[in-house]
Parts: sequence; structure tokens; C-alpha cells
Amino acid sequence: MLADMSGKPQPKYFRQALEQFRKSSRAMDTLLKKMEELIGIHKSATVDRTFAQALERVLQGSKPLDRVSLSGVRYSNIGSIKIPTPAQPKDLLEMMTMQRDDLVILKRQLDEMIQAFTTVLPLADRGEFASALLSGRFGFADKVQQSVFLLGLYNQFYVAKCMATIDATMQVYPTGLQWLRQAQQQKD
Repeated sequence: MLADMSGKPQPKYFRQALEQFRKSSRAMDTLLKKMEELIGIHKSATVDRTFAQALERVLQGSKPLDRVSLSGVRYSNIGSIKIPTPAQPKDLLEMMTMQRDDLVILKRQLDEMIQAFTTVLPLADRGEFASALLSGRFGFADKVQQSVFLLGLYNQFYVAKCMATIDATMQVYPTGLQWLRQAQQQKD
């Protein structure tokens, strides 16, 4: 962008950035598959009751966090709708399901941003990217801001809920983690 504004455009950097966004989208596809596998494992397993109760307490005591959405939030596709505070997970399955569902939205938005990026790429080739972007005539700038914002929301929710599972695990340790000792004994 700065090179473009200084009159020395370097469109190769725009193309490199676009390829990185495409790689991120493909990585999200992989992550979605892994999350589905993890949810499937969880559904077929027996949850340790002590851990489940500890996690429920931790989640109930947690501050509600915003979730990824394309409506009713800053940089949304639909901004005028008042969205109620999103539901918070009550257990591990709900938490993983919400993380997966939010990733689906995040990936869809990233793909929209990639499409918008592809549309303005010819402007970068002509050294007109900065002026077009700053003019507001193209939706690309909004899509980039939306992408950064939603990625931040996703990260905050994902990390906070993973921290809740760590907190619950620490509260009940060593309950439910007998497999760690068994694995260690098998190594020795």
C-alpha cells in the first residue's frame, strides 16, 4: 500500500498476500474437518463427571464473550439489527460446536474477502490500488476490516473457552487423567 501511494507500486506483494489468504482458507477447511473429528470422538466417549461439573462451574462463572457474526456487530454485513447477547456454552460439546460454527462463518467471510481482493487486484497492477481503496468505491477495505475484527472475536472466544477447560482440568486433577499415568508407565 505504501509503495503504491509513493508512486512505486509493487503488485507482487498484493499477489503474495492473496496467496496467503487462500492458504488460510484451505487451513480453515482442514481445521473444520479436525473439529468434526474431535466432536465425533467426544460424542462417542464417556465424559468424566467430575470434570464436566468443574467445567460447567467455570463456564457459568465466565464473562459472556461476543461470537463471530455477520450481523449486528461492528463491520457486519447487516449492522442495524440488534442481536441479543449470544448464548454461552454450558459444556464441552457445546463449546466445541460453537467454535466449529463460528469457524464456518469466519471462513465464509474470509472467502468473501478473497473474492473482493481478487476483484481489486487489477488496480494494484496499474498502481491505482491505494487511491481506489481510500475512495471507498470498492468493498475490499470493508471486507478486510471485517475479517480482522471477526478473527479477533474468534480468537478471543476460542482461547477463553480452551482456558476454561484447562481451569476445570486443574480443579479436578488427577481425576480423569489416569491415562497419563498409564502412558507414562508403558514408556518406562
